[in-house]
Amino acid sequence: MWNHIASLRLRTSLKAWLIRIVVNEVNRQQRKKRLPMIPVEEIPEAGGDPDETEKIAVSHERYRNLRRALEMLPSGQRAVVVLRYFSELTIPEIAAVTGIRQGTIKSRLSRALDRLGEILRKQVETGK
Repeated sequence: MWNHIASLRLRTSLKAWLIRIVVNEVNRQQRKKRLPMIPVEEIPEAGGDPDETEKIAVSHERYRNLRRALEMLPSGQRAVVVLRYFSELTIPEIAAVTGIRQGTIKSRLSRALDRLGEILRKQVETGK
């Protein structure tokens, strides 16, 4: 962040600016193919309650299914979904972070959500 402080503009939100730095770094690392893959296999302890254990297991399975579905999206669609729903950025903030027009963000988001729905429905139907 300190290395890029000169690029901060007052009209840009700090959150969007920081995320842009992270997005640029991820893209840079992907080009170098040095990104480590870190599995998200951390289920919190349930405290012995069988109902709570089942809820946690179901929640974890849903998360894995969503993650697999996200990985099947084209990178542009995946990026806008992650920025919108996981980073909780607004459409204008995503546009500022990515340098893509708001209309393009909206169309990518719409297509991505449609595709995610299709993928998740197929997962349910096939039991995968």
